[in-house]
Amino acid sequence: MQNFLLKYNISIQKILLPLFAVFIFISTPLYDNLSKNYINNSLAKSAITYATLRGLNAAVSVIQESSLNFGIGVEANIAIGQAVDPINDAIERFSDMITLSIWALGSEKIIYEVSKTPLMVLIVIVLSVIGIFIKRDYIKKILIILIIARIFIPFSALISDYTYKEIFQTKIESNLEILSSPPKTENSIESIRKSIVYYTTNSTKFITALLNLSMLYFGRFVLDVLLLPLFLIYLVRILVFNKKSI
Repeated sequence: MQNFLLKYNISIQKILLPLFAVFIFISTPLYDNLSKNYINNSLAKSAITYATLRGLNAAVSVIQESSLNFGIGVEANIAIGQAVDPINDAIERFSDMITLSIWALGSEKIIYEVSKTPLMVLIVIVLSVIGIFIKRDYIKKILIILIIARIFIPFSALISDYTYKEIFQTKIESNLEILSSPPKTENSIESIRKSIVYYTTNSTKFITALLNLSMLYFGRFVLDVLLLPLFLIYLVRILVFNKKSI
């Protein structure tokens, strides 16, 4: 082995980075399960939140449409509309945020799955072999970037999962509970009347819960999609390009 290294002028330091890159990409350690579980659980929770949101929107829409079908009256319909329209507006605003969150998680899942593909592993192996026998600075930089990106996915999942449980989870669940227990609206005047009273009475509570959820999901979005990727860029600039400012 030593003769082989001497023959091709290969030092131990020269092969450490390529070997480490190959190890990172061919191994399937615990951090892969961590990434997969976090992304799948987050997508499931976001889907439940979205379903709760659409259920509330459907209930409010039923009230508006049924009041017209039962001929409650123009003035009454205007009053009902004024009472429940703010809820619909808050729902639409939060819908945009939860949809953006689901898209971000979906993109993160795609990146995670791509990083595990045999093609990506093959690319890393080929670059590592080239890096051992041919001294090229750009190959070293590419390998460092790939290593950081591969490790950063589970690191990001760990940070996001921790902050969700410690900061966001309790608040999100308490606000969702307010939205997830509306009365069943049936096709009868009495049921419509009870629903109208319920939604008009609790309008402020629903709007507050929706606004709180919007802020909480926006906070998660900023952390997961802005701050953590910026930290990744900062690491790449330091380790690859030797720059300490973004």
